[in-house]
Parts: sequence; structure tokens; C-alpha cells
Amino acid sequence: MKKLEISGHAAIGGRVKAEEVRVKGILKVAKDCETEIFKAESQFIIGGLLNAEHIEIQIYGECTAKEIGCQTIKVKYESFHSSGGFEIKGLLTAETINIVLRFGSSKAEEIGGGKITVKRKKNSLFPFGKETGSLQTKVIEGDDIYLENTTADIVRGNKIKIGPGCIIGTVEYRTDFQQDPDSTVKTVSGTK
Repeated sequence: MKKLEISGHAAIGGRVKAEEVRVKGILKVAKDCETEIFKAESQFIIGGLLNAEHIEIQIYGECTAKEIGCQTIKVKYESFHSSGGFEIKGLLTAETINIVLRFGSSKAEEIGGGKITVKRKKNSLFPFGKETGSLQTKVIEGDDIYLENTTADIVRGNKIKIGPGCIIGTVEYRTDFQQDPDSTVKTVSGTK
């Protein structure tokens, strides 16, 4: 398919493969969505992989994909919720960011928002496995930050709590900082 344009509501029971996908409304895809260009001013639910060379999205509601892969991404969210792996080669920004790490590695160059929560969760498909997910990023900046299983060069914000499994280069905080003994932070600067 050359181009898929959605204005309104569309539900696709299988997978989508097109050179370009444009959405203004609501798109639900049961499986993967593969495209060179994905542009959305809307809500979408992708049951599998959202894979594109370029993704540009402005979300006004629920935005979920089991996994996201792309070369470039420009994202504006009210909120971002992920419970699968993702890779964002750019800035992930939203007022509320909630990431649940189940397995594999998630990556974003930079993450910015108001309230940022990253928590690990055991994989319910393989309850006896020891692998849990992880997040890698250069910079995390927000007002209220809680992190688990995260590797970051810099974490900057007002209230920062570093939970278990983190490796952080520098923490810069304004009002409150807490660190789990199971995490490593090389440098801390701020005032309490």
C-alpha cells in the first residue's frame, strides 16, 4: 500500500504496511504497523511493533504500542505510557511519563516532562526468568522523578528518587533527593 490516511476512527484486525500513514482521529491496529513515514494528530493503539523511518506524533489521548522503532521521532504528548520496549532517537517529552520495564532494553536520547515514573516489573509470561527490562538515556529532566533499572548520564529535577538497579552519572536536584542503596550515583548536587 502506498498511503493510508485515516480521518475519524479505524480498526484494523491484522497488520499495516504502507509507505506513509497519516492519522487524524483514532487508529487501532491489532498487529504491527510498518511504514516509512508515520504522522498522527490523534490517538493510536498498535498491538505489535510501530516501525518507521520517521515518526511525528501529537497525541491527544491514549497512545500505546507494544514496541516502537524508528530513525527519527518528534513527539508531543499529554501523557506517555509504555509497558514494552521502545527506542526513541531524540526527545521523549510529555507532562506525564509512565514507563513499565518488563524485559529487554528501552532507549531514548532525552526524556523531559512533569512527572516521570520508570518502574521494573517481572515478566508474567516467563515468571521463572530473571530478566527484567532496563532504560538507557543521556538526560532525564522533570519536576517529580522516580526511577528503577535506569542508566542515565544526568538526572535533573525538583524531587528525585533513585530506586533499585540504577546507574546515574550526575543528579541535580532542587528540593528533595533519595537514593536506594542498590543504585549507583557518581555525583549529586543540589539543596534540601
